[in-house]
Amino acid sequence: METLYSVLRSRWGLWLLLALGAALLVWHFWHLARAMRPARGTLEWIAQIDRPEFSLWRGAAPGREDVLPVVLCMALALAFRGFGAALANQKAISLGLITPLRIAQLVLRYGLSPMLSAAALYFLARRFSGGLLVPALASAIASLCPADAYALPFLLLAALFAARYLAARAAGDSGFCDLLVSAAVLAVGVYFRAAAAYFGFVLYLLIFAGAAAAFLHAQEPRRGARLALAAAGYPLLALAFYVLANLPGAAFAGRLNGEFFTWFSVRALANFGGTLFAPRVPAFAPAVLAAALYALPAAAFSLVHGLRQRDFRGPAAALLFLGGLGLLLCSGCDVLAAFSMPACAYLWDRWLSRGGKKHVLAAGLVLLALAVLACVASWVLYL
Repeated sequence: METLYSVLRSRWGLWLLLALGAALLVWHFWHLARAMRPARGTLEWIAQIDRPEFSLWRGAAPGREDVLPVVLCMALALAFRGFGAALANQKAISLGLITPLRIAQLVLRYGLSPMLSAAALYFLARRFSGGLLVPALASAIASLCPADAYALPFLLLAALFAARYLAARAAGDSGFCDLLVSAAVLAVGVYFRAAAAYFGFVLYLLIFAGAAAAFLHAQEPRRGARLALAAAGYPLLALAFYVLANLPGAAFAGRLNGEFFTWFSVRALANFGGTLFAPRVPAFAPAVLAAALYALPAAAFSLVHGLRQRDFRGPAAALLFLGGLGLLLCSGCDVLAAFSMPACAYLWDRWLSRGGKKHVLAAGLVLLALAVLACVASWVLYL
C-alpha cells in the first residue's frame, strides 16, 4: 500500500495516470464514432444524405415516472453535502458556537442549494435525453462535485426554463412564461452572485440561436418577428430588471450594478473578464476535472452530431458547456461540472439508442465513483 501511495504521489506516476486516462478516453470515443456511423446503404444512411428535417427540440416532457429518480438524486446530494457540513463544523457544534444565522447559512448552502440543484439538473438533463437512467446519472455526478452553492441553483433553473421555452416553441406554443421565469430567476441569481450576469448572455445566445435556426429551417408563421424579438430580448429584459431592481425601497436597491445588465458584460467576456472581474481559476477538484475532460469531447460530439442531424439540442448542450467554462474563466464562479452534464446526457442518449448501454454505464459509473471518492476524501480533512 505504501509503495502504491508513493507511486501516485510521484510526478511520473501522475503522468502515467494522465496517459492512461487519455488512452481510455480515445478508446471510449472511438467506439462511439463506430457506433454512430450508419451502415452504408441503410435507410438511415440515405436519410443522412437527404438531410433530415430540422427539429428545434425533440423528446417528451417529464412525467410522473420522474418523481422517484428526482427524490433519490436530491436525497443523495443532501446526504453527502449535509454530512460534509456536519464534519466541517463539528468542533463549533461541540463547543456550542453555532449561531442561528450560521445554522441558516449551513441549511441554505448544504441543504436547500444541493437539493434544488440536483432536481433542476435532473430535469435539464431530461430535456437533452430520453428515459430515466441518463438524467439520474448526470444529476448524481454533478451533485457530488463541488460548485458555487449560491449561484448554481439559479443558473440551472434559468437554463431549465430556457430549454422549456425552446421546447414550447417547437411544439407550436409561445413559451413566453417560461422565458420570463428564466429571466427573473437569473436576475435573482445576480443578486447573490454578480458573476451570474455573464450567464445571461449565454442564455441570450441560446435563445437567439434557436430563433435564428427556426428562421432558417422551420416553416412556421411570423419567423421574422420572432427573430427580431429574440434579438431585442436581452437588452429589453436587462433594462427592465435594472430599473425594477433600483427603484426606491426595492429589495435589491443599490445592490446591482448597471454594468451587469448592459452590453458591457459582452465586452468583459471578450476581454477575458478584465473589465468587471479579475479572472481567477480555483484549484480543480479531481471530480470536476474528470467531468470537464469527459465533457469536452462530448460537447464536440453534440455540436457535430446535432448539426448533422439538424437537432438543435446538440449545439445547445455544447453552448451550455462553453458557458460554464467561460463563467469559470471570467469570474472564478465554478459551475462547470453541472453544465458539463447536458452534453454528456445528449451523448449518452444517442449512444443508448445505438445499443451502447455498456459503454454509457461504464462512463457514468466511473465519473460517479470519482465524484463519490473525491467527496469522501474531503471528509478525511475533518475527521
